Amino acid sequence: MRIIGGKHRGRSFASVEGKTVRPTSSMVREAVFNIITHLDMDDERTHLLDGAIVADICCGSGALGLEALSRGAAKVVFVDAQSTVLKQARANAEKLGELENSKFFQCDATKLPRAIATYEVVFIDPPYSQDLSPIILQLLLNGGWLRENGIIVLEQAKKDAIPEIDGLEIIKDKVYGRTRVLVFRKI
Repeated sequence: MRIIGGKHRGRSFASVEGKTVRPTSSMVREAVFNIITHLDMDDERTHLLDGAIVADICCGSGALGLEALSRGAAKVVFVDAQSTVLKQARANAEKLGELENSKFFQCDATKLPRAIATYEVVFIDPPYSQDLSPIILQLLLNGGWLRENGIIVLEQAKKDAIPEIDGLEIIKDKVYGRTRVLVFRKI
């Protein structure tokens, strides 16, 4: 796998082998970051990721968080339930020289604690077709993970139900093959 854009563009990183991780395809990652880049911001930043604090939930190899760091995010917290997956995300961050801008937290996304920080962007890429998205979204909202006007980028199977959560509005809904990308804004 490779970083698509930003300061680490073209650099490779490893994914975890096996069926427990489904890496976000390059096409979907490119689409996600095009959406983020073109969101209208309410402040002086050029785009949302400039200096942003980001969380990558169900991070797998860390592809979304690493791409965010490459494109201007200041810090990323990588969260996954599996220690082997987090070790790979850590190794990938180290390979890119981004270890000091990264934190790693082993936790089941359906049991997220209250946040110790708030985030401008939260990526969620849970296992498909297990109906985990509504649980995770509600925990993020109730646990104070998202800043006012912050966004959540959710990747899920196209056939999975679109979650509706009070306090979040869908601002983008795009389908790429079998994958649906939903972008929510905290209201």
